[in-house]
Amino acid sequence: MSYQEREDEIDLTELLQQLWLGKWLIIAAASVAAIFSLIYLALSPASFQGQLEIKPLSSFEKQKYDALKETSLYQLSPHHLEIMLIEDLERYQTFEENVLALNYVAAKNPTETNAKFSKRTQEAARMFTITKPGEKHPDPRVNWLINFNTHQPDLASQVLNAALKQSTINVKNQIETAFNTAIEAYARNIDRQIEDIAINRLHALKQQQMATNSRVAFLKEQAQLARALKIENSTLNTQTFNTQSAVVTTLGAEEPFYYRGYVAIETELELLLARQFPSLFLNEIIALEKKKQTLVDDPSIERAIDAFSRTPITSDNFSAASYDINSIELKRSRSSVLILLMAVMLGGFLGVLILLIKNAVTAKANKQPV
Repeated sequence: MSYQEREDEIDLTELLQQLWLGKWLIIAAASVAAIFSLIYLALSPASFQGQLEIKPLSSFEKQKYDALKETSLYQLSPHHLEIMLIEDLERYQTFEENVLALNYVAAKNPTETNAKFSKRTQEAARMFTITKPGEKHPDPRVNWLINFNTHQPDLASQVLNAALKQSTINVKNQIETAFNTAIEAYARNIDRQIEDIAINRLHALKQQQMATNSRVAFLKEQAQLARALKIENSTLNTQTFNTQSAVVTTLGAEEPFYYRGYVAIETELELLLARQFPSLFLNEIIALEKKKQTLVDDPSIERAIDAFSRTPITSDNFSAASYDINSIELKRSRSSVLILLMAVMLGGFLGVLILLIKNAVTAKANKQPV
């Protein structure tokens, strides 16, 4: 082994001696780093993580919506309530409204533009993230999770609670609007059917009047003919005529109407002209009136309103999903002990580095000739 190679070798014993002799420098560097980390932890606000679990309604709560099965006018799945709540929350409007209402964000600065203030509000609202765990989540009952990271944990929890309440009210209003829309649509459909019945009835009456007028004109003419021929009463259907060659008897041939005689014809004419309720003689109008009465007496709307009133939607205790705001567990986003430990390790490493550089420079200076 050459002299140069021996010079480049690291003597572990000598290195440990150097570290021991410079232990106070290393300790001092680690102490300074620890002091700076403590100052940082003291000055910087603590950050907390929170999580709220959103579950579907319980089986007991779902049973309260069974009344809607009594009507076909409006159907609502209890599971759909949870989806409606999540969709409303994902619009972030209720979060933005409540970070402002509860002063989670600082008031608008006079020099701040509306765009910047709106952006600041949106960023504060989006500290809440809504996620649905995958199939491998440890608790299969978990449905939706709302997570947040904040420096103001209590205030953030209040914002979340207020947003959930407001979104629940929004869901309730949406359902009531949809129900009223369904009722109004059904009522309009009934009204239109009744209008169509009135139109068809009027059309049938006009057709009947035209037929009556035609019949009256025909009867007047036939009555005149019967009187002219002095046919007072109906003649037989079989008539015998004498001809020059033979006696001819007509059987089954269609006879002129005036053969009925003017007494019967004029009686029918008087009855037609004396009719006060011509609609009673039309089967079509009778059927239309029955259909109209069925529509007027239709109980579907009243039954739907009654069924809807027996659901929690119309009560003050309405819930679209199940959650417990008091179940939120707040955890520090950072570990003070870990930060302090890393600072001490980094300070000690810097102390060792400084010591080695200092010893190397001193050793090199001692080897230079005088």
